[in-house]
Amino acid sequence: MAQPDVSVTSPAFAVYRPTRYILSPGIHVCTIGGAPSLAELRGVLDGIAKWLASFDEPILLIVDLTGLTISDAPLRGAYGKWRGDHKMLIKRAIVRAGYVADGAVWRGVLTAIFWIAQPVIPVKIFATEELAHEWLKSTQEESASDTAPGPPPRSSTERTAV
Repeated sequence: MAQPDVSVTSPAFAVYRPTRYILSPGIHVCTIGGAPSLAELRGVLDGIAKWLASFDEPILLIVDLTGLTISDAPLRGAYGKWRGDHKMLIKRAIVRAGYVADGAVWRGVLTAIFWIAQPVIPVKIFATEELAHEWLKSTQEESASDTAPGPPPRSSTERTAV
C-alpha cells in the first residue's frame, strides 16, 4: 500500500485535504475530491504548489479528480488562474500528467479546458487511475530505453551487409 510522501500545511487542509502518495517509483498521485468552497480550493492549490516545489527531479503525476465537483464559475476561474500563475513550476516539476475523471462530462470538460488553455506538459485524460498509471509507466519505460546506452551511432558512410 502506497503511503503519503509529503504533508503540506495550509489552513484549508484541515477541512478539505487532498491525498498525495507515490504509486510506483517516479509516479506520484494527487487526489482531489469533494465539493470545495473557493477558499478551500485556493488553499489546496497553494498546498499543491508548495508540494511541487519540493521536488528536486521532475515527476510523472496522476491527478485523480474522482468525486470532485467544481460546478461554479469562480471555482473554475480559480483553477484556471492557478494554472496560469504556476506554468513554470508545473513545467519544472512534472514531466507529464494523467488526469482521472469519473464521468464522461468531466472528461469532456477537461478536454475543453486543455484545448482552450494548452498545457505546458503532455497530459492525457483517463476514466481510471489504473489506465493513467499504465500510460505513465509505458512512457517512463520508453524514456528509459531512449536514454539507455546502446551501440554507438554509425557514420553516414558506413554500410550494413544484408
